[in-house]
Amino acid sequence: MRRIFGLVFCTLLPGLAWADGPAALAQAIAAYKAGHYAQALPVLQKAAAAGNADAETDLGDMYYNGLGVEKDEDTAFYLQNQAAAQHNGEAEYRLGGMYDDSGQDDKGFAWYSKAAADGNADGEADLGYDYLYADGVKEDDSLAFTWFQRAAAENNAFAQYELARLYHHGWGVDEDDAAALHYMNLAAAQGEADAENALGEYYENGEIVKQDYHQALHWFLLAANEKCGCAAYNLGYMYENGDGMTPDKATALTWYERGAALGNSGSENSLGDFYRTGTATQVDDTKAAYWYRKAVEQDNTQAAIHLALLYHNGLGVEQNQTEADKLLHFAVQGDDTEHEQNVAWALYDDRDYTDALKYFQPAAEKSEPYAQIDLGYMYEQGQAVKQSYQMELTWALITYSVIHAPNPPNLSFDPTDIDKFVKIHMSVSIPHLTKAQIAAAKLDAASWLTAHGYPYDDDALPAAPRPSWVGYAALIGGIFIIYGLVKLNARTQVK
Repeated sequence: MRRIFGLVFCTLLPGLAWADGPAALAQAIAAYKAGHYAQALPVLQKAAAAGNADAETDLGDMYYNGLGVEKDEDTAFYLQNQAAAQHNGEAEYRLGGMYDDSGQDDKGFAWYSKAAADGNADGEADLGYDYLYADGVKEDDSLAFTWFQRAAAENNAFAQYELARLYHHGWGVDEDDAAALHYMNLAAAQGEADAENALGEYYENGEIVKQDYHQALHWFLLAANEKCGCAAYNLGYMYENGDGMTPDKATALTWYERGAALGNSGSENSLGDFYRTGTATQVDDTKAAYWYRKAVEQDNTQAAIHLALLYHNGLGVEQNQTEADKLLHFAVQGDDTEHEQNVAWALYDDRDYTDALKYFQPAAEKSEPYAQIDLGYMYEQGQAVKQSYQMELTWALITYSVIHAPNPPNLSFDPTDIDKFVKIHMSVSIPHLTKAQIAAAKLDAASWLTAHGYPYDDDALPAAPRPSWVGYAALIGGIFIIYGLVKLNARTQVK
């Protein structure tokens, strides 16, 4: 369910056929909105019995959510259908949500369509959502844009937020950052927590707007105070890493705890990290395993990697290699190359070079540049493979050619960063090789590139810098920088 049905303003209809009349109904609605359900109940019951669609709608919501009455979904469906038969757009919208809750997305879509046809802005907004995410209907970004635009024009905050995202990403409309920022501000001004969090991310990352950590903190706080788990996670991340402030691990822990309480998987994963490493708290592998497991239940692959390592080493849980393997398999589900790289680095960081190699190799074969660089380093160090400067050079040449190819892989990497490590690998390996071994490395690289659809141009290769202890130290440090980059890139996934 996308949004929790909240309290609504009902439009009074003339000709109410019960003794208390419109004034009493108005008071009952006010009591309902204020959460005084016992006061609202008798009047709403009388009005609903007399066939008033607004009363039927609100009373149906009370029965559906157990507000002041015993929860009764059958009665709730009956009352909403009675109101919907009178073309009450709010009732039609709520029926759509109720069917969504039951997993009947096609019926939910049908009722949202009726609500939208009767001019209900919430129905229009949820119709846009269904088209955007193929929820009960075939995906259609253009139709999603149309319905969000209609609802946004009626000041629907949820639609304004989604419309901003469409403009930002160019989904169903030409990309327009100015329009994205405009609608995101409109939604945030109405207290839409997701929009406040999105503005925080804009300012934190310097997207659309100039980077401003103070503004990011402001918007994250607003959203977190409205129980947005993503915002609580973002605040934890800022305090942990010192974005625009002095790092404060204790405050980061507090925000991760708040985010986890709201069910945010990134916060749960971060709590696992804090307990595993003893950051701002005592080392507690049992608690680490608990929070990683909670995050895995929400398909968080980073948590799956760390939980697998706990099972592998018997820390906080009974040692179970079968469970560890299952979790690692889950972490690279869908043939995701970046996930394979993340798993490899977690295993490498745990000094499990043999298992790390199992994930570095397939990622490298799929043209993941960082995996190729890392695999070359393992050959240089003889970690889980026979030490070979020739293989180190081969992978350096492959990596350079891949990232400079006309058809580079569609993966996240920094070419300048990769170039630096390629040259360092060459400076380390070449002095140890004969001319014949260098020629063999080039031949192996050319063969791999041809087999994978990449060109090889020996003349275009960079000249190897002169070896120095500075360069070698940079390589060692670079390996850990890469791991940091991988973890940073994974942040998007764990929010």
